[in-house]
Amino acid sequence: MKWYYSIRGDVTRHGVIDDTELPAMVQRGEIRATDLLWSDSTGNKWIPAASVDGLIAPPAPPALRLATPRKVAKSASPWNVRRAAFRVALVLFALAVTAAVVVLLRR
Repeated sequence: MKWYYSIRGDVTRHGVIDDTELPAMVQRGEIRATDLLWSDSTGNKWIPAASVDGLIAPPAPPALRLATPRKVAKSASPWNVRRAAFRVALVLFALAVTAAVVVLLRR
């Protein structure tokens, strides 16, 4: 079968190429899926190259992304836990001292 083609939206008709040259041009990137083709079999219509059976392989599905382990939050590091415990103990100590001073002043 003989084919004519129009590339990248250009209205110029190129060709004639045969069935063996058409797949080779696709492989070389000269004809893309959106470029238009015409032959006697298309019924007087220009059709996208992607609609010709077996000419252009469908795009591969997107690759799966594996989940990457998250970094340990900065607040969960042992040093920060100790620092937070120290602050809590300091606040409790300050409250106890304040309560003791209040009791002593009321006497």
